[in-house]
Amino acid sequence: DPSSGDVARIFVDLGSREIDSSKTFLSTFPKAKQFHIHCFEANPKFNKLYDKFHKETRGNIRLTYHNKAFGVENTTLVLSDRSVGSSIVADGSAKKQSVEGGGGTSVGVVDAAAFFAYEVAPEIAAHADSYVVMKMDIEKMEFSVLHRMARLGLFALVDDLLLECHYNTNKPPSQRDPTKHIGLDDCKKLVQQFNTLLGGKGETSRPFVSVLWNSPKTARSSGYGTSHGGVFP
Repeated sequence: DPSSGDVARIFVDLGSREIDSSKTFLSTFPKAKQFHIHCFEANPKFNKLYDKFHKETRGNIRLTYHNKAFGVENTTLVLSDRSVGSSIVADGSAKKQSVEGGGGTSVGVVDAAAFFAYEVAPEIAAHADSYVVMKMDIEKMEFSVLHRMARLGLFALVDDLLLECHYNTNKPPSQRDPTKHIGLDDCKKLVQQFNTLLGGKGETSRPFVSVLWNSPKTARSSGYGTSHGGVFP
């Protein structure tokens, strides 16, 4: 984190739910109260928590709440109704979804490219330096979003990526169908590849850091939390 000066500090909390990640960030991360926090949560049942947060903090924390999903195009999708979080209905059809008595919730989706172009980039341009942390927990949408961001060079605007990578099998690699199965080892390789390919932004720039943020155990293994105020999932 730049220690002083004219710095645009931004925390992008993708899949913010009950604001728990942002609250942990605020209580532990160095200079956290100087950050502009963008919370993305598609499920509207959490909306009242953000209203309450703004009242409790009396506007002293700069938090912008987006009651939308984060994806690869500006569109809408249908979420299943669940007691804790939400997932995408595969075919986008609410009539085929019946989870805990609910049908589905239609929500807006913000294109990652549009968000960085219209929200992040202008704020960075207005300052001499920047420090952008992005936490991503978007229920398997991370793969398409990461691909789009990498293809468009958007990681040039991000310093730290805290990635919850969703895997669907514990089978050994020899027993997997590569078209269907993702293992924890695949998630670890993905993070390693991001660090290898994007680990430097130039000779004088800070390195890009990607961390597997699936659990406190995996996060601690990276050493990231130790050097950033003790922040953990």
